[in-house]
Amino acid sequence: MRGEGRQQARRGEDQRPEQSSAGNVRQGCVCSGARQIVARQEGVPKILDMTTARPAGGIDASAAGLTPKQRGILDYEGTITTRMETVAGEPVDVVLLTQERLPLPHDHPLAGARRGEDAVVRAVELRGRSSGRLLIHARALLLPARIGEDETRQIMDGTAGIGRVLARSDLPTTRNMLWTGIEQGGPELPPALAEGCLARVYQILVGGRPAILIIERFPRDI
Repeated sequence: MRGEGRQQARRGEDQRPEQSSAGNVRQGCVCSGARQIVARQEGVPKILDMTTARPAGGIDASAAGLTPKQRGILDYEGTITTRMETVAGEPVDVVLLTQERLPLPHDHPLAGARRGEDAVVRAVELRGRSSGRLLIHARALLLPARIGEDETRQIMDGTAGIGRVLARSDLPTTRNMLWTGIEQGGPELPPALAEGCLARVYQILVGGRPAILIIERFPRDI
């Protein structure tokens, strides 16, 4: 199915939007120059089960011997899709892997959320439009009550990416970086990341409260 997503990215996507059993999975323009493509439906992303920011076996950025380019990507604070278009030298497509809205099944201290709170969990890939090259594999946990229903709808509809939606809102947002470094990877990740990858975990705060938890993984040779 991942290959199917790459083929869609190369030839463009003009199929009708798909919907998951939870609804709310749509296609649309995510941000400048990018398109959102529904590639496949999966289970609830594992971000729901995260208890610590540092993954097992992870190597902290300070001890990982990163190149300046790698460190620059992990430390980047702007809209990551725009940054990846610059790195790749081509427009990128946002491939929506899974998205679901649900009450949290348990407390989630890393997201600053309690059991039963309304949440959106989603997983996406950013791929070069012409090359199909994987640039980012990302998972996010959003708390609609803290970012607003309108912003939540825009993100879920694919009318803009998370960063773009928040940037044009009146929400007082800040970023709280929890961890950056090298992750060991694993078989559940795409082949380009399975043997190890750059990774970062951070919160987006709204009014000083955690509202979105994000983990982003990048190929080491990006």
